[in-house]
Amino acid sequence: MEKSRFTKSDVNRSAILAQLGISGAANRTQLAKALQLSPALVTQLTKTLIQDGLIHESRIQIASGGRPATLLDLSTDAGHAIGIKVVADHLTFVEMKVDGTVERTKTVNFDPSAASILENLAEETRTFIGEMGKSDILGVGVAVPGAVFDSEVGEVNSITLGWQGMPIGSTLSQSLGLPVIVENNVNAVAIAEHLYGSAKKYSNFLLVTLGTGIGLSIVLDGTLFRGSRGAAGELGHVQIVDDGPTCTCGKTGCLEAVIGQHALEARAVNEGLIGPGGSISDLATKARQGDAQALEIFGSAATKLATAVSHLANIFDPDAFVILGEGIQDWDLWSEAFLGTLRSKSLPGVRAVPVVIENWTDISWAQGAASLVLSTSLSAHSNFGKQATRIRRRLVSTGGQD
Repeated sequence: MEKSRFTKSDVNRSAILAQLGISGAANRTQLAKALQLSPALVTQLTKTLIQDGLIHESRIQIASGGRPATLLDLSTDAGHAIGIKVVADHLTFVEMKVDGTVERTKTVNFDPSAASILENLAEETRTFIGEMGKSDILGVGVAVPGAVFDSEVGEVNSITLGWQGMPIGSTLSQSLGLPVIVENNVNAVAIAEHLYGSAKKYSNFLLVTLGTGIGLSIVLDGTLFRGSRGAAGELGHVQIVDDGPTCTCGKTGCLEAVIGQHALEARAVNEGLIGPGGSISDLATKARQGDAQALEIFGSAATKLATAVSHLANIFDPDAFVILGEGIQDWDLWSEAFLGTLRSKSLPGVRAVPVVIENWTDISWAQGAASLVLSTSLSAHSNFGKQATRIRRRLVSTGGQD
């Protein structure tokens, strides 16, 4: 039976796990100081956490002029999270440990327009969990290409999937008997980057995804900014040219409709650079061979992207930009024009903001989905209400129970 709040012991156990998860290994004195708990209480709590297999003694820390202290760290088997990437034709599942290690992946066909969408999603998830043979599942994260308006219900509006008010979170949670968090896919990747990736050292960063779509996630003071309706960050639907091509959102001249992968492919076909069945890879090959038209297509796209990003730099004054996505495979064809335009159009105070290009794999979206669960379990605060409470209770309890 779900409880509405932790006991005081649960709160302190969760705080210790969060501190270790976010800041890394620490000794008991450091934990007591960081959490403002008595050393005796920290010693008592860490003893039970070790007994429960949630943390372990990792190594001896030799302090200058003091006694050696034993460092404590999270156990990689403290719990597992399921991540699901939902796209227009398939689902990708991952199983992740609390340290971000991917244990297993699986991809299955999926029809988001089917009459039995929710039942199909639940059944595929149940099958994946059953194949794991584990009971220590903290929760399920779902990353979708769209806006999530209700963190408790996980209500999704997605043009890409053809969904309007789809109650993914509540339905899946009830069917599986597990906590479920649903989030926009770009926001999910930003959480993964902040927890495990290059953005871990930044409190304020903007993450831009480049590929079929153009996405944006905003992290301010270490917290994801979702907006009042969960729809913040729609960079791809900012109008970048007047009377441009029609976008999937119904407007014309959106950034995504002008420089997204399909738009670049369509332009290349129209200009006779590639055949009707040609791909962005074919266009990139021509560019690397020195074709001036192909180079201009990438350069023009990079200039438009950098123009949009420069406005963000001037507005948010971030610590860094992180750029990733399927389009990163051709970043060598974007970088010169992008960086030159970004620096020239940004205000002097933000021209030196670093641009971090992150590696990308096909399962990165699903890893982001799993990170929704893991970041919630290692955080004292969350925007996900009762689902967050359930996840943290499962982490601090033994046997993965709510």
